[in-house]
Amino acid sequence: MLKRKIKRVFEHVAAKFGRHERRSSDPELLILGYHRIIPLNHPEFQSMEPGMRVQPATLEMHIKILRQHFDFVDLNDWVSRVTNRLPVPNKAVALTFDDGWVDNYEYAYPVLKREKVPATIFLVSSMIGTDSQFWPERISGILSYIKGEKRAGLGKEALKWFEQYQFDVNNSRSFDEAGVNALILRLKEKSDDEIYKSLTVFADVECKIPHLAHIMNKAQLLEMKASGFISFGAHTKRHFRLDKISDYALLEDEILGSKSDLEGLLDITVSGFCYPNGSFDNKAAGVVKRGFQYSCTTRKGWNSTKSDLLLLNRILLHDDVSHDPVSFKARISGLI
Repeated sequence: MLKRKIKRVFEHVAAKFGRHERRSSDPELLILGYHRIIPLNHPEFQSMEPGMRVQPATLEMHIKILRQHFDFVDLNDWVSRVTNRLPVPNKAVALTFDDGWVDNYEYAYPVLKREKVPATIFLVSSMIGTDSQFWPERISGILSYIKGEKRAGLGKEALKWFEQYQFDVNNSRSFDEAGVNALILRLKEKSDDEIYKSLTVFADVECKIPHLAHIMNKAQLLEMKASGFISFGAHTKRHFRLDKISDYALLEDEILGSKSDLEGLLDITVSGFCYPNGSFDNKAAGVVKRGFQYSCTTRKGWNSTKSDLLLLNRILLHDDVSHDPVSFKARISGLI
């Protein structure tokens, strides 16, 4: 309780005296990163990772506050203007969305269109128009299904899988938010390819779980493109963490293949890239440099016209850290 009170005091100070309240002598750019935009009453809201979700009303609140301090810019346009030494706003903000979730179309796009706010969506090219799921969502679905009596029907290989990752299926507390997050963190020690291959032991379970389309399809993307408010960037082909890929040909395919996929599918030029999970190494950065004008990281911070365009900072947002004006302003303040 005391820690929360102290944190709240710091938030109030940062909200009042943060970087967003000051005018800089040199142009600055704040890039904000979102994932899922989804209402509280949505059936998936409670089951998804808290660090992934923002409610539509929260997004509207963010836009209202940002408009008081910044000029909204399209990220591609800002980068192009900086590259060509053209003037940019003194204090600009660019909104970005990762992965291409269908709720971005259902809930974020109407808000952005109504408010006339540009945004860039970084897409995982091989998942567009499919019912494929990222492995953390598959894990959550499996755990939701087997919670309770259904776990008694797990086969030996599935039980061995849980034992390997120190997850006790016979302890109901393992299935709470902390337990699920701990399992996902342990899995992240493996490469994405290894994780996906390991999940074949749950084939009998997953065939019983309804698979809804979570990623946007081509028609939805083209509609957003036609609005003039939405642009697109690459987020790899399969959302593999790039620092975990040892095969250079696979690394190139993940990065450059996603660019060619999107350019062919949407008839656009893709100049921006976003690192999945913020993970990269020198090899990955070298490949990105060959194909893109800029890339976004998950390094927290602001940017200037002198920033490395291939290592742009972003501030990621979710309801837990931005649900009210004070916490949101503190989050973007550059102070905490």
